[in-house]
Amino acid sequence: MHQSELQQQVLSVLEKFTGLEPLKELVWSKLNYEHVNKPITRRSWPEPASAALHEDPTLLAAGGQGGDFHVVYSRLAKDRLSLGDERAIATRLLKDHPYALFVFSDRTQKHWHFLNVKLADDVEKRKLFRRITVGPFEKMRTASQVISQLDLEKISPRPVRAFPACDPGAARCRLRC
Repeated sequence: MHQSELQQQVLSVLEKFTGLEPLKELVWSKLNYEHVNKPITRRSWPEPASAALHEDPTLLAAGGQGGDFHVVYSRLAKDRLSLGDERAIATRLLKDHPYALFVFSDRTQKHWHFLNVKLADDVEKRKLFRRITVGPFEKMRTASQVISQLDLEKISPRPVRAFPACDPGAARCRLRC
């Protein structure tokens, strides 16, 4: 499939992104990741991260060499997205899923963040949180362009890196790199 055709299909899915089914369609059908769909227990998690979730996160999909790249979905307890809650949850998830795309939704599953965490090249190895926002009042063209580049058919057998064409100049479309 040609990249522009895939981008149009991803855009079509993103424009109706309410509930978990569009996420599954996107990850499993459009981006060609393997189905996993297993809960991730938060029993031993710190209270702030655990309390920020409506339910246990889900290891939704895997891909790349040896299935080492994960797509992890987390539904927040609040009716709005919280960057602080996402940071706490992603930091905890990184311990077991170091190569991952984290997908967060609010409790109503109407507003979404696709989050990738990259270690900075500096000495402190700071974590850089890069987000794509998807929701009913968002412009989706940049989001569909970046997300469509995560198609495993196009990038395998190279290692998967989320947001491969992250463009800091695209902030007007709510892409935060």
